[in-house]
Amino acid sequence: MKQWKTRLAICLCLLLAAPTVISALPVNKLEAEAASGTSTNVYGYYTDIQVEQGMTFNMGDLFQYSQYKNNKEIKGGYLSDLSSGVSYKSSNKNVITVSSKGDITVKKTGKAVITTKYKGIPVSTTITAVKKNGLKSNKYSSLRSKAKNVAKVYGNGITSKNRYKLAQAVMTCQNARWAVTREYISQTGFVSYYSVQTGSAHRLVAPEMIKAAKISSKLSEYAYNNNPVGTKASKNFKITSVTAKKNRETLTIKTNKKLNDTQVFAIKYIYINDTYLQNDKKAVFNVYVKDTKTGHYYRGTAYAKQGSNQISVRMDYLKLKSNTKYQVYYMVNDKGWAQGKTFTAK
Repeated sequence: MKQWKTRLAICLCLLLAAPTVISALPVNKLEAEAASGTSTNVYGYYTDIQVEQGMTFNMGDLFQYSQYKNNKEIKGGYLSDLSSGVSYKSSNKNVITVSSKGDITVKKTGKAVITTKYKGIPVSTTITAVKKNGLKSNKYSSLRSKAKNVAKVYGNGITSKNRYKLAQAVMTCQNARWAVTREYISQTGFVSYYSVQTGSAHRLVAPEMIKAAKISSKLSEYAYNNNPVGTKASKNFKITSVTAKKNRETLTIKTNKKLNDTQVFAIKYIYINDTYLQNDKKAVFNVYVKDTKTGHYYRGTAYAKQGSNQISVRMDYLKLKSNTKYQVYYMVNDKGWAQGKTFTAK
């Protein structure tokens, strides 16, 4: 369940960074059940798209998969990341060709149906090819350049040297995407939260966003996997003690390990999430304190530093009492709360 919740959060981040043509929820979901108790889901974000003559992209970047065994996810990702087991077929090779690896080439104007198949699950995507600049893509040159910059910064992967710059590139691209959305609202009068439609067609106005969206998803997954107070990493990152003084609004948390640079980045990316994200070796996140007498929860702001196992917390609207037991909680994924230590103010 934890992995599924994490994947849901990652998908939402992908959608936020994706082009204006991506729908709010997957529009294709096909499930195959096996006698062994395993199942496979394939999710696609496009069923009907328009592209320009000369465009190239990978169909596997449009689809994600999840494999389950006994209702537990055991594997998942993009179809384009799989080395085998995926097949692609074009109904009209004169218009659009697709390689065995999923690479699309738009040869001329017309229409073709691309069938993507994984684990026996077929997903069909109708692609209409229009002439070059037929989608007025010149209007989106700024968005395209920002999407290309995401791929440039990413290079061959996420590293300690490029992650802050990559986060800034992703967020800058996301802001440009929202600008395009606002423009479409004024032109068409219709827009869902994550997508823009004209009639029933999902228009692909910036193909570079396909790759940028995938990179954004990978960066989110990287952050969630390394967030010490939010994912599986929290199993090894525990609160050892909490100290506080009565009639104060502050407390100090000590942990069993010092925060490392990757954990600091993960916290900053998840909780700050803006284009001014900087490597200042400081992280801020929320914790909650429960009054065990009343059952009320109070939010506090936690301030942590790289290389330290001490976290300072300032509570909102709570002065700690000496005759009351409190419990510290922090978020773990989207599943619920992870309980820390019980303490009293002295």
